[in-house]
Amino acid sequence: MEFLVITGAGIAEKVANSSNPWIYLSIILIIAVLIAGRYIFNYLIQLDQSHRDESKEREKALMTHLERSNESQERTANALEGIHSSLSKLEGRVDRIEKHTYNKESA
Repeated sequence: MEFLVITGAGIAEKVANSSNPWIYLSIILIIAVLIAGRYIFNYLIQLDQSHRDESKEREKALMTHLERSNESQERTANALEGIHSSLSKLEGRVDRIEKHTYNKESA
């Protein structure tokens, strides 16, 4: 029983001796391009997915920061309302003191 052994040199010799070696080389080139294209496509899909995951994490962090910022602004608004109320009361007191002092001076 004989085994058919085809070596790289044997294949190259058969291609070189054929009437159209460019056909074989073109087929090899097309197969190589398809394999490389598939590898690049899979890599790009994986890269896109990782970017989407990173974007989701970034969005969650931004939303958390926004919520904290909103809470801080609400506390600031409440504090400003309290300050405004205190100032209004103080203005009323000052007005009463001025009226009382004016009344004493005029009498």
